[in-house]
Amino acid sequence: MLSSDMVCDSESWNFRRHGAGIGHAPRTQRGDFLAGNNKMSRARITTAIAELAAEWQLPQMELDENDFLCIDVDGLIINIDYFEEAECLSIYSTVAEVPNGKRAECFDLMLRANYGWQKTAGAVLAVDPSETLALLRTEVTLNDLDLPVLLNRMDEFTTTVKHWADRLEQL
Repeated sequence: MLSSDMVCDSESWNFRRHGAGIGHAPRTQRGDFLAGNNKMSRARITTAIAELAAEWQLPQMELDENDFLCIDVDGLIINIDYFEEAECLSIYSTVAEVPNGKRAECFDLMLRANYGWQKTAGAVLAVDPSETLALLRTEVTLNDLDLPVLLNRMDEFTTTVKHWADRLEQL
């Protein structure tokens, strides 16, 4: 079971900056490329997040006015961004800093891991725009918002972030 002692919002720029660096453009600048006729039910998202908080023994949490939620789980910052147009939650986290002098090796390793999602539990490894942080990102769709599936996906995600943090540290 995971535990946490902090929940942050989109105004906590320190967490957002270190949380990933993706998906942070204002709503007016993103989403134009996303399609979807059916909108994800805000009530369903609210319920799923409340159930996740209860299961992880966290204080009540919800998406902020920018459709963003940031959770500190034992020092691992997990960012959750809601994309209404795509009917999904984007879940992402910083894995590690890209090792100095090992960029090519790091990027090669990450690209190979992304091929067939080898050891990424279906998530995708990426780098932030400055190419200094390695990130892991996954999505949870409307169909995956029941508690058992969401818990499994979140547990897999946290385990995968920790695995890749250790792996990149070894470079």
